[in-house]
Amino acid sequence: MIRSADGKMRLDSGDMSVITDPTARTTMILDHLKKEARIGPMDPPLPKPPLPGMPQIPAMPQPPQNPIKVEDLGKSMIDGMEVIGKRYTLPPPPAPPQMPGMPQMPQVPQNTISEVWTSTQLQIPVLTKTTGSFGEQITKCKAAAIGEPAPANFQIPPGYKVIQVTDRPEVPKVPDMTKAPKAPKPPKLGL
Repeated sequence: MIRSADGKMRLDSGDMSVITDPTARTTMILDHLKKEARIGPMDPPLPKPPLPGMPQIPAMPQPPQNPIKVEDLGKSMIDGMEVIGKRYTLPPPPAPPQMPGMPQMPQVPQNTISEVWTSTQLQIPVLTKTTGSFGEQITKCKAAAIGEPAPANFQIPPGYKVIQVTDRPEVPKVPDMTKAPKAPKPPKLGL
């Protein structure tokens, strides 16, 4: 992950890179295997307007939320960088319901604990250690350069085919139901 002082950000993951530019409100997706760059708007999609006269679907009830416990671990140094640490403890998920007639399976609920050490200067995590029922996962940022990244990190590499992704399709307009046509008059019966 690379971030510039003006807010541009680049995230590299395998054969793909995503570059966002908040000033230009664009997102570039670089496919390094196909040598393609897709450029499009970074605005979120618009919400769909409700249809007139249609009852709205009620919101789904939310299960009670277990609070996440946050502990401040203070300041430390990692590879010569000053970091601030926090420990997040997530409670175990609720046990699934038992099927009738099935033997009761013993379950040992286990919290998931994440320790995150964030560089005070770069404002990015440099060490994350997560422990849970799955085991332990450690992510460490190595060779974090301090200073402004090269502008070429946020540009399309030479030889890439540029594909402009057009703006979102326009949302169809909802007909104005306040000006509905009047009902026809009934025919006159002749006697």
